[in-house]
Amino acid sequence: MQKLQIVRAFQGGGRTVASNKRLVNDAPALKRADVGITVAGSSEVAMEAADLILLSHFSSIISGIRYGRLCFENLRKSILYLLLAGL
Repeated sequence: MQKLQIVRAFQGGGRTVASNKRLVNDAPALKRADVGITVAGSSEVAMEAADLILLSHFSSIISGIRYGRLCFENLRKSILYLLLAGL
């Protein structure tokens, strides 16, 4: 329940919360978080409560964020170029 209280406290402050847990007692925090993350092989309850199930290590989240930011930046540059080229 302490993990659930931490998630609620951060959400109460207006923040977006991602929670990464593996055990049965972590399911309420996973469900309450904006994004619940667990790895394959975690408890069945945690995997049911999670929004995202990773097939490899948690470090793959960092790679995913990097690639997502790179794609976003490339789209932004392309849109800016197309807007300026049209003038």
